[in-house]
Amino acid sequence: SWTDSMDATSYNLKRATSSGGTYTIVQSGIKTTSFTDTGLTNGTKYYYVVSAVNAKGESANSAEIAATPVFRLISNLVVNDTTRANYWSIQSNIQVGSIVFGDRASGSKIYKVKTLPSAYTGCDWISTSCDSKSYTGTTLATFTVNATATVYVAFDDRVSPKPQWLSGWTDTGDNVVDDESSPVTYSLWGKNFTSGDTVSLGPNGQEKTCCGYFVIVKANVPSININDVAVT
Repeated sequence: SWTDSMDATSYNLKRATSSGGTYTIVQSGIKTTSFTDTGLTNGTKYYYVVSAVNAKGESANSAEIAATPVFRLISNLVVNDTTRANYWSIQSNIQVGSIVFGDRASGSKIYKVKTLPSAYTGCDWISTSCDSKSYTGTTLATFTVNATATVYVAFDDRVSPKPQWLSGWTDTGDNVVDDESSPVTYSLWGKNFTSGDTVSLGPNGQEKTCCGYFVIVKANVPSININDVAVT
């Protein structure tokens, strides 16, 4: 977006792949003060300028700004446990030391990842609410995957039996362990999804003597090249 020019009747947005140009016109005749540029390569830095147009002609280019599109593997997270939905969040780059639950992130109860198999390090993930384990509805949460991916639900091993909705998932044999005084082991249950799929997550199936689950998502493609970027 850009600041409105008092005498402008439209704007031209221009883009380059190196600072200072040469610029090519992305869109001319823009009547508003914002535009979303599409079809870009993730991780590539683009340089933008805007010019104002009126009956007398076109202004000089604005000062240049840079923007780099970043791919979001997880989107459209909807949490039906409305009491605790504010504790859920989409995260990137899970690592040893990542805080697992949004409602165990401060005070005396902070649960962090202590052991994480290297295959999952750096993946996008969903930090959830530990106390969503008490939710009893059919669908606890849904989200969209924006590339072919494997979704892993990290389930507390103390939950037994596992809920019926997990029957379509596969126990990978991999585990995540947290850093509680009595460490909890979470088995990773995986399922493959294609780009654009909606992933539905059911209830924890057990409330006492256990934690809720959290989610790790790993793209199954070498790279993602298409995404939108807003010039700001």
